[in-house]
Amino acid sequence: MLGCSVVHVAALAVALTVPLAQAAATDAAAAYARAERYLPANIAASVHNNDLQHQWLPNSDRLWYRRTDDSGSRFVIADPAAGSIEPAFDHQWMARVLAATLEKTVSADALPLQTLVFRPGEAIPLVLAGGSLLDCDPARPVCKTAGPAPPPPGEQTGLPTPDGLSLLFLRDFNLWQRDQVTGEERALTTDGNVDQPYGRYPESSTFEVTLQRMGISLPPLGLFSPDGNRFLTYRLNRAAVAPLHLLQSVPEDASLRPRVYSYRYPFPGEPKPMAELVILDLAGGEAVEVAHAPVESVHADPISAQSVFWAPGGEALYVLDNRDYKRTLTLSVVAADSGVSRLLISEDSDVYNLPYAIVGQAPQVRVLASGELIWSSERSGWRHLYRYDRNGNLHNAITSGNWMVRDVLHVDEDAGLVYFTASGQEGFSDPYYRGLYRVRLDGSGLELLTPEDADHQVRIAAAPATRLLMPSAPGPEGAGFASSGNFFVDSYARPDLATVTVVRDRAGQVVLELETAQLAAFDGPAPVLPERFSALAADGETPLYGTLFKPADFDPLRSYPIIDSIYPGPQINRVSKRFFDDPMQAQSLAELGFIVVTVDGRGTPLRGRAFRDVSYGNLGSAGSLEDHVAVIRGLAASRPYMDLERVGVYGTSGGGFATVRALFDYPDFYRVGVASAGNHDHRIYLSLWGETYQGPFDAETYAEASSYHNVADFRGKLLLAHGDMDDNVHPAHTMRVVDALIQHNKDFDLLLMPNVNHGIMGNPYFTRRLWDYFVNHLLGGTPPPGYRVGAGNEGEEA
Repeated sequence: MLGCSVVHVAALAVALTVPLAQAAATDAAAAYARAERYLPANIAASVHNNDLQHQWLPNSDRLWYRRTDDSGSRFVIADPAAGSIEPAFDHQWMARVLAATLEKTVSADALPLQTLVFRPGEAIPLVLAGGSLLDCDPARPVCKTAGPAPPPPGEQTGLPTPDGLSLLFLRDFNLWQRDQVTGEERALTTDGNVDQPYGRYPESSTFEVTLQRMGISLPPLGLFSPDGNRFLTYRLNRAAVAPLHLLQSVPEDASLRPRVYSYRYPFPGEPKPMAELVILDLAGGEAVEVAHAPVESVHADPISAQSVFWAPGGEALYVLDNRDYKRTLTLSVVAADSGVSRLLISEDSDVYNLPYAIVGQAPQVRVLASGELIWSSERSGWRHLYRYDRNGNLHNAITSGNWMVRDVLHVDEDAGLVYFTASGQEGFSDPYYRGLYRVRLDGSGLELLTPEDADHQVRIAAAPATRLLMPSAPGPEGAGFASSGNFFVDSYARPDLATVTVVRDRAGQVVLELETAQLAAFDGPAPVLPERFSALAADGETPLYGTLFKPADFDPLRSYPIIDSIYPGPQINRVSKRFFDDPMQAQSLAELGFIVVTVDGRGTPLRGRAFRDVSYGNLGSAGSLEDHVAVIRGLAASRPYMDLERVGVYGTSGGGFATVRALFDYPDFYRVGVASAGNHDHRIYLSLWGETYQGPFDAETYAEASSYHNVADFRGKLLLAHGDMDDNVHPAHTMRVVDALIQHNKDFDLLLMPNVNHGIMGNPYFTRRLWDYFVNHLLGGTPPPGYRVGAGNEGEEA
């Protein structure tokens, strides 16, 4: 550099730095674009045929679905008996008539159809397009309107009777009936009021304010009897339920004055809404009060929870009831004419005793045409099926062993066979993988019908028109099964195995291969498929199972920060067993230059009671955080590219709780965290949650289970985020963490998002802030300036 002045050296340094900075920003933007590709909302466009939404044709062994590839999509009909897959119609013709009908350009490879409606005996289906149900006849140049589009679930204001002659609706807290021909109206109930309305969803449903803001009025909740002459509903007694309030700082109507939304929401130890069941005669108008104790209805009423259902002949109804902090489970039968209730089965437990394996399932209870009962129980320490007679006397165990039944899908009474999914059986490399089995009602002849080492999914039936949110009764026949029971659709996958969808006969033999998922064509490197692993828990004995996510440009010679993508249960699991099926953005974050870990520690479900009950009365352990630390350390010991000096953690809802707890309980291990919508203090969360999984309310033990119990030890980086319209987890949860941090003079970051509810994880702005936080504080990089998730790199540069 002889002869160069200081000024010249400085100018040269600037000249070199600018293009380097520009190159770094370009690389960062490319990484963000790759990350976007694997956001949950974009997976369908990135992976073809990963999740076939098939439907069986009416009273047929044929089915239809939409297949996709890089050129577009096509609707096809599969015939397992013939072994064929054919177009559902002439797509070029359909494009022409839809273009003429909708008065816009339509491509045969991208028909604007939301769904098809096949009518019995008809070859050409009705199609849902442009907000209308259309009848497209090949003999006509345009489609004829067959009816308005069915409203999305929850947007209809009335419930049509099965015969279509009348409509049930709510008015002034009572249930009314309107004749669809004459318009004549009559009140079916008259004693409803604001504290005791009929057929109303409980306001502690966790989406009450969201419905109010959207202007959605739900139809009455209830079940029609099989003959359509009776309607089972309830009067919701919520008089003693305390209110909760949300303050909307930026109302959607542009009002300057903030708006308050109020809804009834019980905390642990407080009075709860109770549903008083009633049977209404739709012809005569008489009401029969059900002589069964009111059913607790905190999160969902008994209709939506599928805990009440009609007998096959409609002469009686059955009531499942969870009492004593969900530790007692009973089944009663109620005479439809008199309302007299008779107890059939009662089972007690020292911890919660639920009729399903994970939240979101239908209760695994079946009433057969013979009157016999199939009962699901964890009495052995594993969920199994038991056979009872019509009077509640135990016949025999249908299944047994150190494995668990997941879903009862189909009962062939003539053959005396039960078809069900189960996990934990030998022959699978992961104890969470589901296989489809069949067994005789007497417990003999257990057979595995789906032997591939993967997670096998056989769908549950879609909700019939008489139900709003869920199927009309526990145990609808699996949508995976044809109505004849001759065939079923099996979709099997692993995180590292593309989804394969096949049709099998009732013996499990593959008779028709439908589709295998494929990555869509795109610029840039293909993803590195996730790595499945097994590692030991903190006890040094218990095997745990999880997944490692890596970036597309992964280099084992580099050093990568680690991010724990966490959810603590205990009602569901964090680790997905499917192909590109992760709502928590693990692959997206990995693309930014991280190794992302998911693992289910002790205290989470689907591994038997002893494994799960570690968390009972111990919610503060956040799904055994010590297991997460042990697993990550164990993985890094054999994977030198994992940097234990740079470990982060993030999660939403219960995962937000676990994130804060991780940073505060293990400050020498977890350095950076992003906690969104966390239920940080079980004392002010929904009573159902704490009283089920923590136990009866006790102020001291509930306070110790808060996420911020060890706030004094925190010394990392933390971004707290919450939506101000979160009607599931109130923003007060995050503000309690904020208060604790301030009291201890701790530094932190806070993001409060106007008009965002509990679904903050899917918000594009929050997603970008989540990515930026880890890129800044864990990766030590610079985020691309002005990047907008959902719009590419089109934001204004900073």
